[in-house]
Amino acid sequence: MKVLKSKEQKYANALGVTLGVVGLSIEKYDVTYPAEAYQRYQAYETGDATVYNENGTSSRVVQRKAFTFYYEPFQASSFDSVLAPLGLEPMVQFSIYLRMQYQVKRSSMS
Repeated sequence: MKVLKSKEQKYANALGVTLGVVGLSIEKYDVTYPAEAYQRYQAYETGDATVYNENGTSSRVVQRKAFTFYYEPFQASSFDSVLAPLGLEPMVQFSIYLRMQYQVKRSSMS
């Protein structure tokens, strides 16, 4: 709620208007488990090497690149407020998305 009030004040000051709260238009909760935050990566090129045998012949060995998985959690910079920043280990991440609706209050002219 502190973030909402802060943004309300920021926009009202920037636009030079008074905002009246109409209501909460969206309230969405979400959870992301570590298994859902892993991404798959495969190198574009393959590795190869030339192997020389004892009898002087050579053979070329091509090693295909395997898939690599890496953990990509939500970035704190994507959110207005983070209550508990992630540590080094994968964790369950909870998020809430709120959208408020406002209307510009008209001042009565005297």
